[in-house]
Amino acid sequence: MKLFAILFAALSLGASGAGAFYLAQIGADEIEAQTGGAVRNALSAAGQDWVTVEVDGMTVTLSGTSPSEAAKFRALDVAEAVVPQDRIASTITLTDAEVAVPEVLNLDILLAPDLVTLLGNTPQVFNDQIAELLGMFSRRVVDLTRPVETEPQADWEQTLTLLGSIAPQITTGRVMVTDGGIAIEAALADAELRQSLVAEIEAATPQGQQIDLSLSAPRMTLSPYPFDLSVSDGTFQLSTCAASTQSAARTIARQIAAATGLNDLECEVALGAPDDNWPQTVQIATELLTDLPDAALSIRDRVVQLSLESSAIDDRVDGLVARADARLPEGYSLLMNRVQAEEEPSPLVAAAPRGLTMTIAPGRISAVGAVTGEAGVETMQSYAETAFPGRSLTLDLIASDPGAAPSLADALALLDVMNTLDTGTIRIGEATIHITGTGEGPGLATRIEGALTSRLTGTRDLEIDIEEYEPVEVTEVEALPEVLKSPAECSAEITAAQQEDRILFAPSSASLDASSAGPLDEIARILATCPTVQVSIEGYTDSSGGEDMNRRISQLRADAVLDALLSRGVFLDRMSATGYGEASPIADNDTAEGREANRRIEFELSTSEPDVDPAADAPTQEEEDE
Repeated sequence: MKLFAILFAALSLGASGAGAFYLAQIGADEIEAQTGGAVRNALSAAGQDWVTVEVDGMTVTLSGTSPSEAAKFRALDVAEAVVPQDRIASTITLTDAEVAVPEVLNLDILLAPDLVTLLGNTPQVFNDQIAELLGMFSRRVVDLTRPVETEPQADWEQTLTLLGSIAPQITTGRVMVTDGGIAIEAALADAELRQSLVAEIEAATPQGQQIDLSLSAPRMTLSPYPFDLSVSDGTFQLSTCAASTQSAARTIARQIAAATGLNDLECEVALGAPDDNWPQTVQIATELLTDLPDAALSIRDRVVQLSLESSAIDDRVDGLVARADARLPEGYSLLMNRVQAEEEPSPLVAAAPRGLTMTIAPGRISAVGAVTGEAGVETMQSYAETAFPGRSLTLDLIASDPGAAPSLADALALLDVMNTLDTGTIRIGEATIHITGTGEGPGLATRIEGALTSRLTGTRDLEIDIEEYEPVEVTEVEALPEVLKSPAECSAEITAAQQEDRILFAPSSASLDASSAGPLDEIARILATCPTVQVSIEGYTDSSGGEDMNRRISQLRADAVLDALLSRGVFLDRMSATGYGEASPIADNDTAEGREANRRIEFELSTSEPDVDPAADAPTQEEEDE
């Protein structure tokens, strides 16, 4: 009898343990299913349907074959918005085309009397030697190189040793290193120094490296590197032209003559060209100008600016500019300035922007305008990426002459101020610096003023309008009941928001205008109260231009709105973006007002809840019999 009791107790204990394990397993499975569903929905909304999601306990594994490196990083970013980064594992592979192309190795050293700038992709295994090279210069050095894992084919160690010996002796010039060649351009007034460097370079050039030397007496250095061409009533006028060599000058003259009919042109031969793609950039920009009405073209270093009347800008012009921008060599950008008719000079002259505007909002930073020098633009990019990790950066900057734009020191000082604000805008004009926004106080405005007083180099007046607030102690409160809205209610609110403040785009591009931040924030807030809706973002244009071009522009703009909502944390069951071009006009395309109304973004909302089959919940015959 005692033995039976012991066996019964043991069996009871085992059964209760197995039951507890079974219930725990059910709970774990439910959590895994919820986590996997949330990540899949976010990836689907972001258009990353190629990703496979598997959840095991607390670990979320992403797998699949990515069409590109950019798509891989986009998928990881979206997943990290749903679950913490340390819970994500990735086995994503790239397509053969992506894997097969290693990053190209190159080092570009720009030498000026008071500044040395290093650009390019350098072998990661030689990070220490790059650091030693930086220490060889007695001038200020800006290092914008990026270490990559590409295996070098040439002797980079001996190449870097050679550069450390000769580069500090060059006051003005340029050194370009590739995985197999070295090109040195320098203007040296001292003939003895030129002969000495030639002998040193020839003796120390690594085996297998091709050397291209161009040591000459000093030539003029232009910074920024310029080109100015305008057209008025069909008559072209070339104001400024520069080229790095006589051969490049002849090439540019032939290109302009073929496109405009201008002959006997002279381009000044001078140092300072941003790269070897300068003649190609001039050709593409000149061809664009021949397809436009009265307009002006100005190139400064790697920024092409096009100026023409606002009334002349339509979707046909947008399409021409977009195609020209796509043809520009890597590193170059195309901007368009709208000129009001009453302000139009004759002939038109493109004026370089003088101001700088910086904006901070939750999750993103933007800076638009000018800063002194090409190195200033590159330094701002590098500094912003370091100072604001994890935030979306939109930097649309151009280099300008000293005195015509904020100095790099002032721009960096004000970029530091951005880190003290929650939201806000800093505008640097010719005579004033105006800072507005919100931030945690008290005394924030006073602290900002004190910091800037000791750092700003100019004489601009400082205006600070900060809304300070006391830090709020967070206490646990009872959760409010969730308020959900129907698709019709959400749609009505979004329509009202757009009537009050439209979503607009920068001229000639699919980039959202800065003024669109407000309506997008409001639409994101509305959609947060509508978690059970499907959202279709629809882009439309007017009837100017061809149908294919209009459809492409409208698709790019609809995609930009979808990305903007995703960056604001809108992850619904399904979001899509479609460009319909000139279809479904809401106004007359024969008037300027009608065409503006037809260039629009619309939102189509519907329920995402599954259809319910009434028969599914009906009792079976057996259940009725019971």
